[in-house]
Order: sequence, then structure tokens, then C-alpha cells
Amino acid sequence: MRGVTVNSVLLTALLAAKYAGPTLADVIPDTLHVAVNLRDKLPEDPGRGCGFYVGMVPIQPRFNPKKNFGHNLRTIHSEAARKIRDDKELFKGIISAEAIDPGLLDALDFESYGMLENPTTKKFRKIMSKRSRGFALTNLGRHDFPEQFGDLTVRKVIFLAPTPGPFKILPASVLTACGCLHATFLYRESILPTTGMKDYVNTIEHSLRDFIAVDSHVKEGMRS
Repeated sequence: MRGVTVNSVLLTALLAAKYAGPTLADVIPDTLHVAVNLRDKLPEDPGRGCGFYVGMVPIQPRFNPKKNFGHNLRTIHSEAARKIRDDKELFKGIISAEAIDPGLLDALDFESYGMLENPTTKKFRKIMSKRSRGFALTNLGRHDFPEQFGDLTVRKVIFLAPTPGPFKILPASVLTACGCLHATFLYRESILPTTGMKDYVNTIEHSLRDFIAVDSHVKEGMRS
């Protein structure tokens, strides 16, 4: 399908799978978060310096489960493209994080591992959990990793994006390499049980395969 990106297709598949399973519709909210590279937006080029130059843009698409995948894809692509071009949206999360006391961020991490109990962190977590929910997609795009190492062939590549720690966000990490698109999903039992997550991931795969099959059929028909 012309005029859309792989990123938008992945975002649409995340929501399409949610509405395909009745048990998932109430568990996973429609809010999606997209990781965006900020290096080109910085006033000074960081070069090869090591740093977390990434912004997380929230997207609340108007997904209609009664419409087909292509219709929802165009809607989500339009919303995502608008948000990604907005510098205020790109830097909003980073600026907000800078305003938080570093000690509170450390305390949140310790509490998430059961090593600390603090009323301030509990209150902060409760407030932020209402705002920070849904899926976070980090798509690194295509990389030319060697597919063959001597007698060994790479069949699967595991990429894990940084997780947003204490908040109710389910990270989806995607990387295209060695001729395949590889996706890794992290989840928490408190948000979505293992059985539910497996069903959800399987449904995402079926949604993508169905879309690719239909899109390929349409292109073939146009050529003939």
C-alpha cells in the first residue's frame, strides 16, 4: 500500500489484534507510544557519543474495529505522521522527565523490584499509571547484519528496547535483519497474563500476514 510506512502497519496490527480478541479489548488501551530518533533535532550533533537521544510520542488513533485493516492503517498513519513532525510532542516526555527528582526515579526502580516501600513513590506511580498505558513501539528499521557466520546461520534476532520501568506500558521491539522482521514483546503478568499475551502476539502475526497477502494480491492484480 502506497503512502504508508512499516511503522504505521505495525501500529495498526497492535490495535487490530486487540479488537480481534474479546478478552484483550478491556486490558489494552488504544493509546500507542512510538519511539523517535531525536539526534537530527538536536542543536549540536552528538556524533557517535553514547546517549539516550530518543523521544516517546503518544498516539491516540481513531481505530474502528468495524472497518478493514487498510482503512484503519491510513487513519493511524495520518495521526502518527502529524505527531512525529511536531517538535513539542517529540520533546514533551524528555522535558517532563527532567523535571522529576532523580531520587524519585531511582526509588521507583527499587520499588518495582520489591526492594523499597515508600508512600511518595506509590502515589506517583498511581498517578502516572493512569496516564502512561498502552503499547510502546520501538522500530529500529532495516539493518544489514551478516546472516552467515561460518557454518552458523542466523535465524532469529532478539532486540530489546529500554522498558519504561514502573508504568503500565507494554514494549514492542522490532528490528528487520537477515531477511526477516523480528519482534520481541515484553509484558507483565499484572497487566496481561502469559496466556493472553501469547494469544495477542499470535493474532498480531496473523493480522500482518493477512494484510501482506491482501496487499500483494492487489499489487499483482494492478500489474496484470
